[in-house]
Amino acid sequence: MCANMYQEIREPIDALVIYRRGAPHPLLRSFRWKQHRYDVTETNLVHPKRIGETVILCYAVSCGSDHFDIRFNTARNQWQLEAMDTSR
Repeated sequence: MCANMYQEIREPIDALVIYRRGAPHPLLRSFRWKQHRYDVTETNLVHPKRIGETVILCYAVSCGSDHFDIRFNTARNQWQLEAMDTSR
């Protein structure tokens, strides 16, 4: 059994997204963190979370064998890298 070892990051990132007409959320295609670009190969989960009046979209994505938790604050239009899987 392999345990996931997520490391908390909580830092702002730049995101490349696609807004599709009729889509329930922006499609995250890649992001830049600490001068490195990560291309999203799979979106595993997207779910909304409400904090007061603000809707936060929580993404679980894969970039090759690396896994990331990313949040999008819809009120501030800000993307943040919450955590990354460091066990791989």
